[in-house]
Amino acid sequence: MVQIKELSETKYTLKDIHEFINDVYEKRADAGIHFQALSNSTETIEHRIKDNHGIVFVAVDDHTQALLGTGTILFHTDERNIPYAGFILAAVRPDVQGQGIGNLLRRRREECAKEHGCHYVISTTASNAKSSIQYHLKNGSRKYGFTSYKNSDYYSISFRKDFVGSFQGSSLYCFVRYHLTKIKTKLLFREDGSFTKFGSFCFDIIKKK
Repeated sequence: MVQIKELSETKYTLKDIHEFINDVYEKRADAGIHFQALSNSTETIEHRIKDNHGIVFVAVDDHTQALLGTGTILFHTDERNIPYAGFILAAVRPDVQGQGIGNLLRRRREECAKEHGCHYVISTTASNAKSSIQYHLKNGSRKYGFTSYKNSDYYSISFRKDFVGSFQGSSLYCFVRYHLTKIKTKLLFREDGSFTKFGSFCFDIIKKK
């Protein structure tokens, strides 16, 4: 049996969770898929969670209490003052992947998001993480944005899943927004967040104005 608990209800610390995530992500890095969490310190993650009133959930074995997976939820408000949730730092131990643990963690975080009045969820993954992209699409999320971050080595895809119907969460809006941000990002930025030649040219023009 697998139990989903808040981190505070277990013997584990945020440092334990960060080490667990690093271990899982490093195995994916060997396959050419890198994630920003690998370059973040535990302190940076802790501040981000506290600043956004986040909650860390963990999946543990009912008998041994061994750590099987984790997922964190952050709480935000968008430009229209609508509350939404951000799902970050999701990982499942490689030897138990495919057993539904990731789904249990996601469902618990979705329940938590609804309890806090969130209208939708935003989550991200690397653009070359094919299994992760398929996972997002299968759980009802839509591709919503495309960007790159400084000190990363990949483009990132953001996904949106709505609990409350809205035009911004419609398939048409998400489709158009995703492709427009993809065109803009690839024109202006490289995978690591630095400017392309065209991006530098545009930035220089803006600076001179």
